[in-house]
Amino acid sequence: MKRPARTYPLPDGFAFYDYDKSPLIVPKPVAAEIASQRARDDEKEPCDPFTGEPLGPPAAETQVPPVVATVRRQRDRVPVFAQEALQEAMAQVSKLRREDKARLLPPLEMAARDGGMRQVRRPSPRTLPGLLASLTRDFPNFGAVIEALAPEWALQAGQTAAGFRLSPLLLYGAPGVGKTFFASRLAGRLGVDWEQISAGTAQGAFEVTGTSRHWSTANPGRVFSLLARSRYANSVLLIDEVDKLGQEQQSPIVPALLDLLEEDSARRLRDVAMDLTCDASRLLVILTANDIERVPAPLRSRVQEIAVASPTRDERLAIAMRLADDLCRPLRKAARVAIDRETLEALASAPMDLRELKRRLRRAVGQAVLAGRRRLAPADVGTMGRPETRPRMGFV
Repeated sequence: MKRPARTYPLPDGFAFYDYDKSPLIVPKPVAAEIASQRARDDEKEPCDPFTGEPLGPPAAETQVPPVVATVRRQRDRVPVFAQEALQEAMAQVSKLRREDKARLLPPLEMAARDGGMRQVRRPSPRTLPGLLASLTRDFPNFGAVIEALAPEWALQAGQTAAGFRLSPLLLYGAPGVGKTFFASRLAGRLGVDWEQISAGTAQGAFEVTGTSRHWSTANPGRVFSLLARSRYANSVLLIDEVDKLGQEQQSPIVPALLDLLEEDSARRLRDVAMDLTCDASRLLVILTANDIERVPAPLRSRVQEIAVASPTRDERLAIAMRLADDLCRPLRKAARVAIDRETLEALASAPMDLRELKRRLRRAVGQAVLAGRRRLAPADVGTMGRPETRPRMGFV
């Protein structure tokens, strides 16, 4: 791999070596041994791109030369950042003030990892059924979303990484049904990174495309930062509460979102702070909204809209069981708390949204651990619903 240009000399007898995210200076004999080991690793047996497990030798009738097998593994990697553009950007940043260089150079160095290439991580035909079943079990009220993703994943499993792209989604429904949590858990199940942008508090396009270098606080945008730190081209980007942008296309962030949602413009998305483009077309972009009618029409025309219904009582019980398992499984054996079905049924039947349900359950388990109790009762989770709030004062 050709390393980006550096602006400071190396001591005699030393060379650069990329260890994870950090460039290290090592003696040249050590660097040569590392390069030799990497070359030997490239000849290893190909692995499943989703699980990392060895695929084993192909069947006799499909035997291929080792060179072809190596090329197939490389097809799971796509260029996200151009090396020449990165080198030019580093040269420009190196001329800035020390504080600006300290802020902008590390993201560029992260972007330069692996020659600007990133892996496309996706379910294989063998692992896709288990992924869908797991998501359906944990998010029973997201059946429509999972049904929309299933054929896209199946289609992409048979294509090369270069052609990979998932349609952007707009998930809308009442507050507290789990839209944001679904996006974060989806990234975890896929094994990729994720980034969240709150559209309701976004003050401008710089949230997406970065801040101009003319400002003393110039920083890259969220898209560049996500692609730079991640090893995957298809990480999850969540744009939360886009209905708070309003009906008119006057919010300064809307044009930037439109560029991100269009495949052609997303391939050449420019970050203002870094003054270079990156390929963001393979990100899985998920938008959320509470009121679909308040989402700007230009955004709606570029996404697949899916309604997320409030969970039924049985679905709430399944969600409560999953949350209870998430809370109690990591506890040490001596502090583990048992939650019986009666308690979870009482919690699922209470008039509260999923956010409040999660808060009640978490607080109850924490209090039980603090008191040294090993079991929760229905009274511990406070199943009377939300506490009444003091009415707001104002003018009529």
